[in-house]
Amino acid sequence: MIRYAMLLLLLSGCHLFTPKPELGMILAVETTDPVVQQKTETTIRKRLANAEIRGSSVQSRPDGKLQVLLPRISDREALKELLTRQARLEFRLVDEKESSVFESIELPANSRVKRERETFDDGSSDHSNVEHFLVAPKQRDLESVLTELKLANGLEVVFGDDRGQVRTYLLGEAKLTNDSIESADIELDEMVMQYIVLIRFNEQGAQLLEKTTKENVRHKLAMVLDGRVISAPVIAESISGGSARISRGGLGNPQHTETQTRNLAAMLSAGALPVPVTIESERTLTQ
Repeated sequence: MIRYAMLLLLLSGCHLFTPKPELGMILAVETTDPVVQQKTETTIRKRLANAEIRGSSVQSRPDGKLQVLLPRISDREALKELLTRQARLEFRLVDEKESSVFESIELPANSRVKRERETFDDGSSDHSNVEHFLVAPKQRDLESVLTELKLANGLEVVFGDDRGQVRTYLLGEAKLTNDSIESADIELDEMVMQYIVLIRFNEQGAQLLEKTTKENVRHKLAMVLDGRVISAPVIAESISGGSARISRGGLGNPQHTETQTRNLAAMLSAGALPVPVTIESERTLTQ
């Protein structure tokens, strides 16, 4: 009986180790729609749970803002990103054929924008796919020469990083989004000793991924995070497993920490924020 009582005491005592809140934040949510406000609150709560930040809480206020209480966090910037980043993920096909439109753009003699092309085998013996694109040191350099560009319906120029510069991608409409994600977890790729985000799609998403990749072998499928291309690999074969992976290198910064990678998985698993969220104030809580 004594051992049983001690076991109960130990089990109940586990709650004593929950960190006390030391940081308070007020988040402004850019909507007055109570349904959207509730969805935003739920999404942020899921993100904190997925990131395993124990001792955190999220509570709505009468003015529509959110009050967040948190334990001591060493990486404050990663925390702010977890709370406010939209984390909208899209899978979009690169339109290599229409990308020739970049060749028609007139570039000033002193322009820092350069035309480039990438050729890759399309699987046949007598033809290769050619992707045209523009590259420059800064995004504003590209934006300055794209003002008069006319595109076919459904196409959009999206920017991405390329060997220390910024480049253009001509993309079609989204084939898959966060709505098709069932879960996202962090794993260690032992081949390169880097953390990756492994995304698993729901049944409908898995079927759509398989159909899209089957019909577009030897074409590029871009992963777009919050309006920026983070990876655009060539589809080698149909993907039937219902999963995809994002490497740390694909996140645009090879120095991403495990915490940042874990937070990205937490955000993707919880879902994209439906509206912009900003940190209005933060303060240290007195004990």
